[in-house]
Amino acid sequence: MRRLILRSLGSVIAGVALLCGTLTAAPAAGAADVTCSEHRVPISLGAVGTHMVSGTLCGPSSGVGSDTVQILVPGSTYDHTYWDFPISGYSYARYAAQHGQTTFALDRFNTGNSDRLPSAVVTVLADAATVHQVAGKLRRGEIGGKKFRKVITVGHSLGSIIVLQEAAQYRDVDGLMLTGFTHTPSVKFMADLATGKVLQPAPMVSPDLADQPLGDFGANCASRERNFYAPGNYDPAVVAEDCRHGTVITAGELATFPLPTFGPHSELVTAPVMLAMGTKDTVFFCGLKPCHDMATLRAAERHRFPQAESIDFFLLPNGGHDLNLALNRTEFFQAAVEWVDQVS
Repeated sequence: MRRLILRSLGSVIAGVALLCGTLTAAPAAGAADVTCSEHRVPISLGAVGTHMVSGTLCGPSSGVGSDTVQILVPGSTYDHTYWDFPISGYSYARYAAQHGQTTFALDRFNTGNSDRLPSAVVTVLADAATVHQVAGKLRRGEIGGKKFRKVITVGHSLGSIIVLQEAAQYRDVDGLMLTGFTHTPSVKFMADLATGKVLQPAPMVSPDLADQPLGDFGANCASRERNFYAPGNYDPAVVAEDCRHGTVITAGELATFPLPTFGPHSELVTAPVMLAMGTKDTVFFCGLKPCHDMATLRAAERHRFPQAESIDFFLLPNGGHDLNLALNRTEFFQAAVEWVDQVS
């Protein structure tokens, strides 16, 4: 089994930064060596027809990268900007590119620049079919012109549920990274979700979401800050930017996310797996309590993947649900790119 990933030195540095009230942004050096381009990709959804999904392909400007590509799938109320956040030092996609890796950050249907469909038809199954088709197009060189030999899927929260569904159903990926996800949503979060304390109809959240299809839901700024960030481990400017880019989850996704979450899907996964959590995530737990330490996380999740070629774990100290937007996010970024190199 591959080594567990934990960065104690990074934890000390992050702790000092938190005590000093400073922002530990990753250096912007190397940004000029990254090339990103948006692509619109046709996706066939059976009886629903063919519709366009958008994604951003990022890689080294030199074009000399590995023959592995990561498909980055955002979570509920996020689009590709979760992975390519518009504040310097907060973009996982650009961090990976600076380390010689290529990513394709997806806009789920009804988010970002992807097509808007009836809310009920955008389900986790439709999302998984989308990821499956994108993976095939990347292998064939139909997105950006380069044929990739290996495809790794990387999800956050709902995005993790989607890539878990995809890996179990199609078995076509070479690695699976699940972030901000375990098989046990917190009881409090689920109760808040059921009573309207997490999500609201999209037009009620922001004027920018007024034209979303009926049945789409968003999270207002207070909900985002409360549920997605850990106290003391975020910059208020990041939350403000996050609120400006907030998008939706569809009625279909809300209805179908429990299937991979509580079902036996992970038992069908054969590819290498990495599971990354924050120690202060309040959306997903390890059993009945937060995933405070590696032993707890491992005990809660290792047995869920009996056929996986390998499984590695990462815990972000004091990390909330949004690992990418924490002050010490570069600990996760570094662990993620190292794991991708390891399984490529």
